[in-house]
Amino acid sequence: MSDLISAEAAKALSAPLTKLIEVVATGFGRLYEPRSIRQKAQAEADALVILEEGKERVSQVQFRAAERRIAVEEWRQINIESIAEKAKDALPEEVSESPVSRDWVVRFFDDCKDVSDDEMQTLWGRLLAGEVARPGAFSLRTLQLLRNLSSLEANLFSRLCALVLDVDNGLPFLTVRRHEFAASLGLNYSALRRLEDAGLTRNETLGVGLSAATDELLLLFSAGGGPLIYALPPKANPSTRIEAGTVQLTQVGRELAGLWRGEIDSTHLGQFVENLRQLGWQADFACPDSERQWTPPQWAADHLKEVARKAPPEKA
Repeated sequence: MSDLISAEAAKALSAPLTKLIEVVATGFGRLYEPRSIRQKAQAEADALVILEEGKERVSQVQFRAAERRIAVEEWRQINIESIAEKAKDALPEEVSESPVSRDWVVRFFDDCKDVSDDEMQTLWGRLLAGEVARPGAFSLRTLQLLRNLSSLEANLFSRLCALVLDVDNGLPFLTVRRHEFAASLGLNYSALRRLEDAGLTRNETLGVGLSAATDELLLLFSAGGGPLIYALPPKANPSTRIEAGTVQLTQVGRELAGLWRGEIDSTHLGQFVENLRQLGWQADFACPDSERQWTPPQWAADHLKEVARKAPPEKA
């Protein structure tokens, strides 16, 4: 994104892309569209001409300092434009009409300008697209944490997200305890401690439990829009508690987990479903189809129909 375009041309684009262009323009004070090398090259050439003309009037140290500033700002501009491109690719089909906070936009571009790692840029791009789609989804605290997050920590957090479940868009949780982490996942004690220190997770010493009322069908979403678990508590003992582990996500961790686009750990998912069954729960999981829709198992579909049949009629 670097060609200047008119406001009229921007309006002719799709609503999500138009809004992204306007948001990025807030950070640069101009409107622009996907990359053009010519204008950037011209700007660089002009800057070098100015430098050469002033070379005789300044000291060598001042001249080198000016060259360094141009090189740094060019590098930062490349980073920012790459992130904006990745945000364009991550835009949903529909976005909120609410504006993105100008303070948030300015902070975003200031925090991401020194990010050159491709995977980290992808994460920043998804975050920008998410904020464009739903303003207020990501806090300034999240921007600050992501700015200081290393590639290694991001990789560890990605492995952790493969174990995250979310109950009806409530508090995400990990259904494992520290000692149950497989060494093959690279999530040993020191890795978890590092994620804690980064501000992404916290340790709940006593663990967190999950329970459901009689005949309440729980829907447990895996991170990244993967398989959906259907779970129904046993009628003989509906208060049966599901141990939800000791590792919990912080608020910032919850926000960043929403950007994860990996695959849920199938071994862990199968073990969790089997544990539910051993506790007397009915439990199965379904994978999304090409339209991102889930088809419930027959017993869950029958249960939902029965609940709907027993529900009192709505008042006119």
